[in-house]
Amino acid sequence: MVTHEFSDILASMSDDDIMALVGPATWANGLRLERNGAVKELLWDQSEDHLEARVKDKGLTYRVRIAHGALRPSLACACSLRSDCPHAVAALIAARAEALESRGAVPEWSRVLEQVLGISRERGGDPLALVIDAHDPSVAVSLIPLRRGASSAWSAKRASWLDLTATQWESVTDGLDPTHVSLLREGYRLSRESRSWQARTEVTLSSLGEHAYAWLARLVRAGVELFASVDGREPFVLSHATWDADIDVRASEESLEMRVVARNGDQVVAHPRIDRDTGLLLLDGGMRAARIEGLKALEGFPLDRPLVVPAADVAEFRGTWLTALRRRFVMSSSDGSFDADATPQVAVVGTLRCDENSVVVRWWAEYEEGRSRSRAPLAHSMGDEAVAALADRVNRWGTSVGADLWMPLPGSGRIDPWHVPEFLSTVVDRESVDGLVWDVAQDVRAIEVSQDGMDVNVSVESTESDWFDLNVRVRVGDHLLSVREALEAIARGDDYVEARGGVWVRLDGPRIRALATLLDEARSLAGWEGEGLRLTPVQVGLYELFEKQADSVSLSASWRTRIAALRGEHSEDGLAPIPALASLLRPYQRHGHAWLTSRLSAGLGGVLADDMGLGKTVQILSAIAALRAAEVGSGPVLVVAPTSVVGVWAEQAATFTPGLRVRCVAETAARRGTTIREEAEACDIVVTSYTLVRLEAEQWREVALSGVVIDEAQAVKNPRTATYRALRDMDAPWRLAVSGTPIENSLGDLWSLLSLTCPGLLPPWEAFTQKVRRPIEGGDPDMLARLTAYVAPFILRRTKEQVATDLPDKIVDVVRVDLGKEHRHIYDQYLARERARILDLLVDPDANHMSVLASITRLRQLALDPALVEESYIHVGSAKVEYVADRLDEIVPLGHRALIFSQFTSFLARIRHVLERRGVSVVQLDGSTRNRTEVIEHFRSGEAPVFLISLKAGGSGLTLTEADYVFVMDPWWNPAAEEQAIDRAHRIGQTKKVNVYRLVAADTIEAKVVELQDRKRRLISSVMNGTGASASLSAADLRGLLD
Repeated sequence: MVTHEFSDILASMSDDDIMALVGPATWANGLRLERNGAVKELLWDQSEDHLEARVKDKGLTYRVRIAHGALRPSLACACSLRSDCPHAVAALIAARAEALESRGAVPEWSRVLEQVLGISRERGGDPLALVIDAHDPSVAVSLIPLRRGASSAWSAKRASWLDLTATQWESVTDGLDPTHVSLLREGYRLSRESRSWQARTEVTLSSLGEHAYAWLARLVRAGVELFASVDGREPFVLSHATWDADIDVRASEESLEMRVVARNGDQVVAHPRIDRDTGLLLLDGGMRAARIEGLKALEGFPLDRPLVVPAADVAEFRGTWLTALRRRFVMSSSDGSFDADATPQVAVVGTLRCDENSVVVRWWAEYEEGRSRSRAPLAHSMGDEAVAALADRVNRWGTSVGADLWMPLPGSGRIDPWHVPEFLSTVVDRESVDGLVWDVAQDVRAIEVSQDGMDVNVSVESTESDWFDLNVRVRVGDHLLSVREALEAIARGDDYVEARGGVWVRLDGPRIRALATLLDEARSLAGWEGEGLRLTPVQVGLYELFEKQADSVSLSASWRTRIAALRGEHSEDGLAPIPALASLLRPYQRHGHAWLTSRLSAGLGGVLADDMGLGKTVQILSAIAALRAAEVGSGPVLVVAPTSVVGVWAEQAATFTPGLRVRCVAETAARRGTTIREEAEACDIVVTSYTLVRLEAEQWREVALSGVVIDEAQAVKNPRTATYRALRDMDAPWRLAVSGTPIENSLGDLWSLLSLTCPGLLPPWEAFTQKVRRPIEGGDPDMLARLTAYVAPFILRRTKEQVATDLPDKIVDVVRVDLGKEHRHIYDQYLARERARILDLLVDPDANHMSVLASITRLRQLALDPALVEESYIHVGSAKVEYVADRLDEIVPLGHRALIFSQFTSFLARIRHVLERRGVSVVQLDGSTRNRTEVIEHFRSGEAPVFLISLKAGGSGLTLTEADYVFVMDPWWNPAAEEQAIDRAHRIGQTKKVNVYRLVAADTIEAKVVELQDRKRRLISSVMNGTGASASLSAADLRGLLD
């Protein structure tokens, strides 16, 4: 059995002793191992003062030996540390437990007190003491170690913090109680690890932080004496009592003062000395210390002075903080000046103040304390039950009287200024609940609202060169807003604008949105991307769009001058026709003459788009004659026309303006032997063909012209052609396009003509396609209306129905002709085969466009006569030919004459063969005809009553009013081409009713072509007359032809 001395030593060791032996970290790891059952065996030696143990850690078992040493137990282990390791500590803690159990004869109370107080522990050396110097409240509490002195009980010599902690001076600590040394070293370590540590030679109580009380208590248990002074005469007492930090409040007329007090039952320290870092209350002038609770809840609260709440902030204190303070702290008033439980008089105040472009409504709780009043934000005061109850009553009342305008309590809100008068009359100025007070600023009372007063101002200002800035602004009082700014205001919900101090005027939202849309569309038409619009005079149509919407207009003088001709303001004072024509021109032709001369004399081009047969040539010759008489321009006027019409211009000039010198250029330079410059000398008009203009483009660029007339201008609708470029590059102040059908297929035709005659009027092709053409073709009526109005000043178009009311009627019948049985069988077979092929090709319509059109052309020929596709079907015949032949048999003997049009010359030959077999005299005009004039004269003279004409060769430039019957044998994609052909007979000079028969093979592709024609007629009507919708030939159209 081990000696009682060794067992008693182990039993008397406290945790502090073990920590002093091995250090806190090793002690903690050893304690963990012991509690986890790592100590598997503990053997006490029977003859010697030592024990052995086996300790298991991480799968390995280590042998530990603990022996009785001179001053302390020695610890040895088989692990790599060899001694003072966690395994040895675990064995030591287990051995201590067994030693305590073996002391069963010791009374429990003695064992407990010994463990708590540690006073019966046998020391291993001289004790240490600690001075806690807290006598001066103005300086930090310092800690000073002491050791036994030679001439006095205690001395600070050789007991400084450096003496006790410096490892190089181990001899200084020899003979000292190792537990005391270890505990003081731990205190020094805690101090150095804190943020308040300052010097190696000093340790303050605050630097120990939250560990201070526990560390001091361990010193006391280990036998370290505590003193209040260095002489060791006044003990320092560490009290086990715990105090509470509470709040004392004192009220005066100027403020509330809140101070932290220390409370322990009925005992109260009014001005406590508290160390916040350590949580200790220093009592009795620094002779005693105790713990104090509640400091964390008072983070930031001053401990050495009162917290002052000014009288003006008492309301906010009561409403926002008092309730929460009462829940967490005991609140008292040592002088009875403040009653936290009392209910003061309270009111809810609504304030209305102007703040930039709105009126802010804020809610407050107003408290009355004695003779002073103070306000706090209502939202912060809802913890006060009295305030919350009053706010609820006010909310219910406000919702009932002004549901749409009411700002629910307790949050603040904003009122648009234009709603303020209504809010004042509906809510503020009526009888309300008790406890509600309104505080309305004078400038809020002064706000007025006007429902009228917005004007739209349009201005045009001169800029550099030929450009003008058009600005559209909304005027509200003295303020001018751009349409964009007004639109943004409406989008924000700002329906009113302040016109002058306190007066708000309503913005007309629908009108502003309409202006914004108009501006977007106008920018699309003009190709302008910036703010407002930048225009040239030719874009006067855009200005007129806005002029109609304006309440006031401001125009620069130069803009007025430049647009006068375009707007027709001087048309009545324009150039008069020459005397020889004055009496010959019809009223509408005189108007056309004035329109032409007013623009051409100003150097402006345009499009003359009168119906076929209204005398466009005569009007142009009259205008040229008037310009020459007035000596406007230098050089000749060039007329470019199809080859078949060149001679017609010379004939018309000789008839109506014989005074003009006219020269026709009908041959190339190689044949005629002259240059273009030589041909243009000493003449007023030069007439040539499109072909020669293209071939001699370079020579034409060197000639200064007075102007260029482009007859049958639909021939140059493709801007990528050399002919188009030749006309564009000529040296001429104006270009006039002449066409009864300016739009044949799509709006691209119109763009081509206007870009040639009015450069800059329309945006570039890509922008025009994206922003104008596609929206219109998609059915946008607004953009269609804008385009129509925009181009109107540059296009003059009159129909026969409008101006030539004396013309005889034109009766148009669509005749459905049924195919014969064999003809129908052949057509249906081909249709089934071609439909499948065409639909495959339409997977990529752009790449296969020509192949698709070739297949559709075969189907169209089959609908006319199978022999046009395959000669073996010549015996089948054509129902259309038989129909026409039968009708001619009826009308020719009665003296009527007929025009027969077809696109296929081979079909015309088939018709001629049948008619001549029946004895009908026929003449034919197509691309192969050389004696064109002779052939026309045979028909006009009556030698041949029937005129067969190919649509391309004779569809324009002819006057054949001798005919009163017209047969269109096959419908063409372009209805305008058919109309031109028909109007060879129905034009000025016609005295008989004209009967037109448009033959359509029933249930064939021709019926689909007629439907397509109807859509294209709507396109022409849309832009030229401003009604309807547009259409263009597309892959969908091609598929539709096969349905």
